[in-house]
Amino acid sequence: SNELRVKKFIELFEMQTSAITESKIMIKMGASHVMKGTSFYGVKDIGNYLSEKNPGKTFHLGIFPADGFQNMYIPFRDESSKRTQISSTFSKGIINLARRVIPGEGYVVIDVDSIRKEISSSKTDLDPDLDKILEGFDAILLIPQSTPNTIIE
Repeated sequence: SNELRVKKFIELFEMQTSAITESKIMIKMGASHVMKGTSFYGVKDIGNYLSEKNPGKTFHLGIFPADGFQNMYIPFRDESSKRTQISSTFSKGIINLARRVIPGEGYVVIDVDSIRKEISSSKTDLDPDLDKILEGFDAILLIPQSTPNTIIE
C-alpha cells in the first residue's frame, strides 16, 4: 500500500539522516513525494512529514514541465511503457497554466504564496490537481519541455 511505502520511506530517511547536524537538507524527488499535505496518491508523504516536523522551516519547490515526456515508475512493465507524454500524466490545469505563462523557450518561477492568497480570496473553482499543487508547494518552476533521463552505462 502507499501508506506502508511512505512509512518505510520515512523510517529510512530518519535512519540515514539521524547523524546529520547541519541545519539544512535538500531533497530532490518527484513532486507528489515532496509536497505538503496529501499527495496525488492520497497519502501524506515525506514532504508533508518534514513540513510538520519543522513548521515554517521547509521550502517546497515543485518542478513541472508544460510539454514533452517523463519516465514513470510502473512495476512489472517493460521500459517502453514507462516513458509517458506529459499531457497524459499531468493535470490539465498545470499544463494550461504553464503554457500561458512560459515565454517562448523560457522557464518561469512562480511564488505560489502570492497567488494562493489571491485565489483563496476570489473563491475561484480550480482544477482539483492544480488546487493541490498550489496548496502543496511554496513555489513552482515551470519548464517548457521535459526529456526523460536515461541510464548511463
